[in-house]
Amino acid sequence: MFRVNKVYQKRAMCFCPYHKSQKGSADLDVTIEGPYSGKWYCYSCQKSGTIPMHEVEKLRKMRGELKVKQSVTNWHSLNQSYIKKRFESGVFPPLKVSVPVLAQLEWGWDGTAHTFPERDAKDNITGILRRFPDRNKGVVSGSRRGLTIPRINFSQTEPLYITEGMSDLSVILECGMQGIARSNCNANVQDVYDWMESKEIEFAIVIPDNDEPGLKGMRELMNRRGWDAKIPTNKDLYKMYENLGKDKVKSWLKQ
Repeated sequence: MFRVNKVYQKRAMCFCPYHKSQKGSADLDVTIEGPYSGKWYCYSCQKSGTIPMHEVEKLRKMRGELKVKQSVTNWHSLNQSYIKKRFESGVFPPLKVSVPVLAQLEWGWDGTAHTFPERDAKDNITGILRRFPDRNKGVVSGSRRGLTIPRINFSQTEPLYITEGMSDLSVILECGMQGIARSNCNANVQDVYDWMESKEIEFAIVIPDNDEPGLKGMRELMNRRGWDAKIPTNKDLYKMYENLGKDKVKSWLKQ
């Protein structure tokens, strides 16, 4: 049985025994109701499995007994500590773009995974994305998914590219253009609108993943905005960049 932090109606949050938690927080999620009862998954290390039903019954009886301790994460300080640790560790870049571009994305290292902050429409860090060396992804426990907003000077006269994911955004920056990224194909719609309004940027070009969810998310984001879209010839812009190279992708973006 995992060490339990909080039991809700349909799930329990536990401390994962397979890794050291980032902040002593519960990262392991156990489903305790429905057809997937007993299935568990750790959001930090991505391990998963199943516990016996008699353990599920124990968790069901614990509903409401354990309380979550409210804590406030200083995301800015945590992000800066990861950036410092990346310098000290000398880890290799996680993407095939230049180090200055990764610096614009505030590339860090937490000892296990590469890190990149995500922000709300007011540019406050709300969480930190983790990208593992095997390309699996997660977030630091307690994160709220947001926008990836690079540390660049944005222009009101140049087009803004909105990508689906941080790696696609890295290609935009590598090509010398400006952009922001959503955390996934259907997230952060209002954050995008609010952030663009705060920067007085009116026009955007949406670059989705070339699959059904990506195209659906593109249409939702573009709803009545009069924006353009460019659909990659590969699954996503980063894969297109890997296959065709910077010059051809840059030319395609400018078409």
